[in-house]
Amino acid sequence: SSRVLWTLAVTQLDRMVKGNARVEEIDMLDEISRQIEGHTICALGDAAAWPVQGLIRHFRPLMEKRIKEYQAKDAAAAAQKPKRVYHPLVNSWDPIIKQQQEQAASGQHH
Repeated sequence: SSRVLWTLAVTQLDRMVKGNARVEEIDMLDEISRQIEGHTICALGDAAAWPVQGLIRHFRPLMEKRIKEYQAKDAAAAAQKPKRVYHPLVNSWDPIIKQQQEQAASGQHH
């Protein structure tokens, strides 16, 4: 149904605004808009697809840039998080134990 496809397209657009997407999803979004265009009995189907197609046609480089910036920021944030290790004695994930193990392995003691 075009409503299901359009809901998927809107969800993708929301993530793309933030950059929280993959570059390949731009092509998927374009394909969804083309499946809606001309393939629905609803007169508004075509009208709903055209802005998405225009956005991709005119702003694809900016969309790709935003996605890549988000991915770089996300990777940097992940690198800053302490590494976690499962500690079976306390049955939990403990970043402090991992840090202590790494310090002991490198000869650093605090």
